Amino acid sequence: MRRFIVIILQFILTLVFLGSVIKLNLLPNKYIITLSLVWLAILAVTFFTQLSGRWVKTGKVISLIACVISVMGAGYFLKVQSILPSPCSGGCEVNAPGVLTKETKITKAVLNEEKKNISKEAFIIYISGLESYDEITPESQSDINIIAVVNPLTRQILLTTTPNDYYLKVPVIKSKKPHVVNDKMDQAATYGFESSIKAIQSLYDVQINYYVRVNHTTLMELVDALHGIQVNSKLAFKVGDYEFVKGNNKLDGKETVMFMQGDKDSRINDLLILNAINEKVSSPSIIKNGFSVMECISENVQTNFSKSELVELAKLKMTFGKQWKTIINSVNGTMKMEITNSKNSKEEVRVPDKKSLEDAKVDIQKVLGNEVLTR
Repeated sequence: MRRFIVIILQFILTLVFLGSVIKLNLLPNKYIITLSLVWLAILAVTFFTQLSGRWVKTGKVISLIACVISVMGAGYFLKVQSILPSPCSGGCEVNAPGVLTKETKITKAVLNEEKKNISKEAFIIYISGLESYDEITPESQSDINIIAVVNPLTRQILLTTTPNDYYLKVPVIKSKKPHVVNDKMDQAATYGFESSIKAIQSLYDVQINYYVRVNHTTLMELVDALHGIQVNSKLAFKVGDYEFVKGNNKLDGKETVMFMQGDKDSRINDLLILNAINEKVSSPSIIKNGFSVMECISENVQTNFSKSELVELAKLKMTFGKQWKTIINSVNGTMKMEITNSKNSKEEVRVPDKKSLEDAKVDIQKVLGNEVLTR
């Protein structure tokens, strides 16, 4: 009976390990099934070695190794479980990185609160970025403004960026008398983050379901957690002491931030970075780097995604991997001198080009309507 003590321990730890994997519910089913079969096969092999007089010691060594791996694996997945962000429901806002507090009914007043099944329905994410390392506040200027239309049925992600200086109507919600002002896109959030969301929704005639707010700290730590990203640049350019070549560039966190500084007009570089991060997250390496990535998201990203939705999103990315197609787009405009509310005087702004804007709206509705974009 003594020879089976290690096997019994292995059996218990195998159940604990597989239980932690299933509880996290992060890995696609095909990965969980494969992992379970491998671990049960190892358990069966070590059990039968104890029935033979020849392979007893070898079996015990294999069993002990399996026990150690099971303990380490269970610990890893439980750590990932513990740092996933808590749900933000019923209206909330983030006052400091990683801290979710009930606040201004942002979801009730502005966002489309219709519950989405993100594995079966298309949805829209507003990605707001600060070109600084400062703490993100409700009135922080939003320098990066991207809407991501995600369709899990057609495996499409349409990324549309809006230039900082885009001249548009901004609803001022946090006021005794809500009103609309004319201002630049990057100034919209200075009236409150709700105003930024409303301005984007009005510009593209859409309802945003989710938001994500990041700053330079977030971006740097996320890219470093992924051990760098690969970005294909159409141009060679230089930003300060950083040089980027035409073609493939391997970037770390700091280089990623500098790369984005090289295109402040069309903001296409923002989309290239976002797409590169998306591709890295879809690769098998995300399993190895999962804890670091989740830790970064938990501490530095402000979002109204619930824990279960973040997990489901990660599963979708891993399940279909390279089947996902990402399309990038940027709206254009004409440079003119116009009065902005923030300056209360004339300054150079980008007046929207109607055709460019309408084309962007059409593409958004196509992806939402399960059509496959051919470009």
